[in-house]
Amino acid sequence: MAENPTERNSSIELLRIVAMFLIVLHHYCVNSGLIELMDPHNLTGNTILIQFLSFGGKVGVNIFFLICGYFMIGSKMKWNKVAQLFFQILTINIFVCLFLSSLGYRYGVRDYVEMIPFFFSMPTTFISSYLVIYILTPVINKALSVFDRSEYRYLLIVLLGYFCIAATFLFQTTWHYMGWAFTLYCVGGYIRKYELTSLNWKFGWISLGLLAMLWGAILFFDYLAARFDFVPASFWTFAITDANKITVFALALALFMYFLKLRPFCCKTINFVGGGICFGVLLWHANNDIMRRWLWTNFLGNTDWFSSDYLWLHCLLSVIGVYGVCTILELIRQYVLEKPVFNVWNRYRAGRATCPAISDRENRSRSSDDYPENKFNI
Repeated sequence: MAENPTERNSSIELLRIVAMFLIVLHHYCVNSGLIELMDPHNLTGNTILIQFLSFGGKVGVNIFFLICGYFMIGSKMKWNKVAQLFFQILTINIFVCLFLSSLGYRYGVRDYVEMIPFFFSMPTTFISSYLVIYILTPVINKALSVFDRSEYRYLLIVLLGYFCIAATFLFQTTWHYMGWAFTLYCVGGYIRKYELTSLNWKFGWISLGLLAMLWGAILFFDYLAARFDFVPASFWTFAITDANKITVFALALALFMYFLKLRPFCCKTINFVGGGICFGVLLWHANNDIMRRWLWTNFLGNTDWFSSDYLWLHCLLSVIGVYGVCTILELIRQYVLEKPVFNVWNRYRAGRATCPAISDRENRSRSSDDYPENKFNI
């Protein structure tokens, strides 16, 4: 699904793994009923622990969009990659629903039909936004290429002002998955285009400082909720509710820059796990609402550990276990199903490309506008 592992910088692949681990950790906290059990008027160590770990998913989502913008700004969109992503989503959706059906959950024909990505349902999620942004990269890149630095900076100021600053400091509801995905794509592209990795900043220390500020904001909001009756108990989530909050965005950006500036190295294991597996980990455990409830509530029983002194250990082992099992399932799916299917498809395409009769006939019957590569001049 990706380029040769020996050609990729393992620091970025390691960042993908870290980002997905944060996402799984986030799901442990927010998809299990633990949030509903917390009472800021009666803070406990476990309450603070869950609060401190809940931000991870939003940071991870931001990191993936930044990576996409950074690397795609100078690359070509590949339709074969789009087909593989659609195939990955569809097959995992089906396998998950078959598994849940075996546990007694009911799925009808309509439910399976709606698993076909985009054709029968348009969810506003990270997965759908990522796919649409990837498909739009030829248009986005061509538009961004005509901007000079001041124009590009102006675009970022407007986008971040609307989606991030207004949402954080003016309490405006500006969150929109596609809009925010486009914004982060542009941020990643700007970093790549103007080589901001040359900045001699200590992004590791900056990341730690921003993390401390985020945790401090959560505790401050806890204090407000406990001190003033008019402050809702859930006000602490304001700092981390959406990925466009300044606390979450700044931390994701600092982490992204830190890993970009790491000395390049190559580790085949990291590249293998980080390249084509991370996205599958998300799909296996979180692309189905019933699966989320079953996994964290029924199977792992997170809420049963809320008052336990060993909640931290249950959390750690659960997240590592879910990540590991989903990785194994995705490896099996790729080698047993995806690779054979696309090997046949690629051989078929290669055969058509080398057949003079077919190639000549297609070249005579199609105009250059039929090919996205020609149409967008990329």
